[in-house]
Amino acid sequence: MTEELPFLNNPSYKWIFVGGKGGVGKTTTACSIAWALAKYRRKVLLVSTDPASNIGDTFQQHFTTEPQLVNGTTNLYAMESLANENVKSANSQKHMMENILSLPGVDELSVMNSLFHSIEHEEFDITVFDTAPTGHTMRLLDLPTNVKSIFGGLESMLPAAMSTASQLFGINPGSDGQNKLEHTQQLLTKVSQRLTNSLETTFVCVLLPEFLPLYETERLIQFLNDKNIESHVLVVNQVLDVEKTKCCPFCSKRSHMQQKYLGDIHDLYDDYRILEIGLKDEEVKGIQNVDAFSQQFKPLFE
Repeated sequence: MTEELPFLNNPSYKWIFVGGKGGVGKTTTACSIAWALAKYRRKVLLVSTDPASNIGDTFQQHFTTEPQLVNGTTNLYAMESLANENVKSANSQKHMMENILSLPGVDELSVMNSLFHSIEHEEFDITVFDTAPTGHTMRLLDLPTNVKSIFGGLESMLPAAMSTASQLFGINPGSDGQNKLEHTQQLLTKVSQRLTNSLETTFVCVLLPEFLPLYETERLIQFLNDKNIESHVLVVNQVLDVEKTKCCPFCSKRSHMQQKYLGDIHDLYDDYRILEIGLKDEEVKGIQNVDAFSQQFKPLFE
């Protein structure tokens, strides 16, 4: 029964991931969820794991790889992806970089820095992750299972690769580089434990009422189930109002198509909390628009 499912403001949650196919409104959804959570939690962090992050565009504010307070708030912070920054700083050692980047999952591993920081410091009550499109996110979440192959490869290149690897993973180079690498492995294990703890982590799937987004959502949900990552919320964006489309043949046809897929979504995921968000006539940009848009997410919180 969906009535028994936890709300997103569940006090035990530490991480909420928001993901789905590209172009379905993940960033707007993640920003709205983080904005709403700030009304329930003491200190909230929104992190983008997408190298092409748009959270700055949504809030109309420039963010860096360090948490920054979102304008107009007192307890909501945001930061961009760490991946590009780390790779860029190590790019001067191109030959060694090519060897390291050939290891499985190494690009996603650099993004894990924010997860490591969250595990070590716990300075935020909850962190919302605005993820990259499905394929990248699946590789990111699959990373903990590849720890041995990744670090086994890095250890075989020590000490020559330590300087580059240190920059890539946020590890300080030095004589204790091996110990720091082992410490990173331990942190990655803790990340894996939190990811699979349904009391602390949940994944919000975002889609449109169309074939390809629904197909990709099913693929994502199967992956999450296989990895024991909890998910019970679907956000369906850009839903047309049936009554308002009757006077427009094109709109009416689109709405009819959407209703077919909405029926499929409710049939397939009757054990999920499903939130339908109507199509807006303007973009969600700026804190006032984010605040107004986030009001539609109340059913996920109370």
